[in-house]
Formats: sequence, structure tokens, C-alpha cells
Amino acid sequence: GVKTVTLNTDVIQEKSQASRALYEHAAALGEAFAPYAKVCAAAMIPNVSFQYNSEVRSTSAQALAPIFEAACAYATASSVGGKPVPPDMRRMPQQLFSSVCNTVVKQLAEERAEPETMLALADALSDVTCAAYSCLSGGEAGANAPRLTESEGRQLVQSLAGLAAECLERRRQLYEGMAGAQDEDERFEYQEALDTECELLTPLVDSIGYTLKSAGPKFARTFDAVVGPAFSSMLEGGDDTRARFAAVCLFDDCVEHCGPEAAAKHAPSLLRGVLPGIDDSRNGGDTELKQAAVYGVAQIARHAPHVLAPVAGDVLGVLCGIVQRGANDEDEVSLVENAVSCLGSMVVFKGSRFAAAAGGSLAQVKELVLDSLPIKEDE
Repeated sequence: GVKTVTLNTDVIQEKSQASRALYEHAAALGEAFAPYAKVCAAAMIPNVSFQYNSEVRSTSAQALAPIFEAACAYATASSVGGKPVPPDMRRMPQQLFSSVCNTVVKQLAEERAEPETMLALADALSDVTCAAYSCLSGGEAGANAPRLTESEGRQLVQSLAGLAAECLERRRQLYEGMAGAQDEDERFEYQEALDTECELLTPLVDSIGYTLKSAGPKFARTFDAVVGPAFSSMLEGGDDTRARFAAVCLFDDCVEHCGPEAAAKHAPSLLRGVLPGIDDSRNGGDTELKQAAVYGVAQIARHAPHVLAPVAGDVLGVLCGIVQRGANDEDEVSLVENAVSCLGSMVVFKGSRFAAAAGGSLAQVKELVLDSLPIKEDE
């Protein structure tokens, strides 16, 4: 079989320690670290594919995230230390972004035998794509936000979708194995393995989502060609609620960010996912799936209301029930606030189109929404 050989000399340990030190410095200093970001990124990028030691690869990728975040924070600041940000510093995130993404995602595909390293790289890529999306704040800073070309974005997403598909297939096999487990110890081992795969799936899907949101309507063709076909079958059912959650989140993002044509095209598929997602008899008790489904209802109501119209009355009843029950713990606070926001979009706020669906309960629904304001954690 294939064997992995790892070298662990003093020099290699120093590489790893240096990467950790850069991580800590960049994370602590934030935008003040930006003048050193370009040279530090140039030193870290080759180490992401350092073939002799997985710890060097992990720590180098992890260091790239706060280094890139520091560059983004500096580039999007109106001024730093009372001085304007030089134009070349505003361009730095764009200069780094493609190289960092391409390096990390290429190495991800080489780490299948090293799950901990794979997770470290996936987390780093999620942080980098999140930082790029966070730069889209308008004005001069927004104009200099790092972006991938459509081709680069599609290649990145194709790689990530393929890795996510492998992860989901492993989860499917684990569920099958767990169904035949002989005792609690064996079931516990299967659950641990499922949790490990979930830890990897989350940043892979998050990176796709941030790339989608950064590109906006320009991502529609990539969604049609890559993301939709890869995740649409996971929307409606199956034992793996994490797979359903991932699919609902990505379709939520598409309807919200990819423009009116994409919203009209993909909202019907999303509706098939959100209806079982908000149904406690069909969502496996997964609060995050339920929250994503409620968020999806809100996006359909805002961007493709004709799709929601046939089931609007039933959906309003479910949403009112969520708000009336309230949050039993901290995990449910965002769920309840998403439901409040969704009700507002459907029957209260300007442009709402579903007042008639509330029938004689319209006044009570409006009162329920107003009594729940202000909301603080709804995203």
C-alpha cells in the first residue's frame, strides 16, 4: 500500500514554529501587520505544498488567513494612523487573493491521507474567502475588494464541490455502517467519524458560499453548471441533515445574491428544501437546518414571491409558531429572529406581498412581529 514518510528535523520544526509565530503576530496586530503581508505571504505560499511535513503545510496555510485578513483590513480602511492608505496597499488583497486560493485548494486535493491537514487547509481557505467577501463594503474600499475572475471562481468551486462530494459520500457510507452497528461503542465510533467529516464539510461549503456572494450575479452560470447539479439532490430528504443543511445554505445564497433570473430559476428547488426543513417531523431536529430553511423562505419571499404564493398560508402558520414558542436556548435565538424577519418580509414591511395569505389573522401576525422587535442576531 501507499506509505506516508514524514521528516521532522530541527529545520523543519523551525519552519512550523515560524509559521505559528506569523499567525499569532498577524492575528494580534490586524491592519498594523499589513505592511509585512506581501513578503510574509510570499514566504508561506510555497510551504503550503511542502511535501516532507504535514505540520508545515498546516501551519503555513493557517498563517495565510490572518496575513490576508490584515491586508484586507488595511486596504479597506479610510485611513491608518491618521494617514491615507497608499494605492498600492489598497491593491494588495487583489494581488494575493488568487494565488492564495489556488495554492490552498490545489493542496487540499493532495491531503486525502491527512485528514487533520485537510481540515486545517479548508479552514484557512474559508477564512480567506470570508475576508475577501467582507471587503465588499462599497466606496473606494469596496472598489478594491479582492475578486476572482469568473474562470478562477468556477475552477475553485469545481474543486471544492468535488471535495465536498467525497466528504458526503464518506458520510453516507458511515451512516450505512452505523445502521448495522452491534453495540453503543461501535455506534460512538461511527458518530465520531461523522463529526470529523462534518468539521471538514463546513469550511468547504462556506468557501463556496463566500465565493458565490462575492461574485454576485456573475456567479449564476457557475451555480447552474457546478453547484446546482452537485447539491440539488440533497435538498429534500435523507438521513444526513448536514448534507441538507449545506444544500439549503447554498441555494439560499443563490436566490439572495445571484440576481433575479437565478432567483426565479432556483427558488422552486429551494422551496422543495425549505418546506421539509421548517417541518419538525422532517428536519431531524436539526436547528441549523431549520434556521437555514427559514432564511430561505425569506429570500424566496423577497426575490421570487410567486414561487412561495401557493404555500404562503401554511408557511406563515409555521413561522408564527416558531416565534410564539420563543427560544429555549441560545442556539434557537437566531432561529426565532430569522422567523421574525421572515414574517416581516411576508406581511409587514414595505413591499410585502402575502398579507392576504394571513387572512383574518393579519393583525395578530403584525402584532407578533412588532412585539418581537428589535432583533439583534438575525443574519
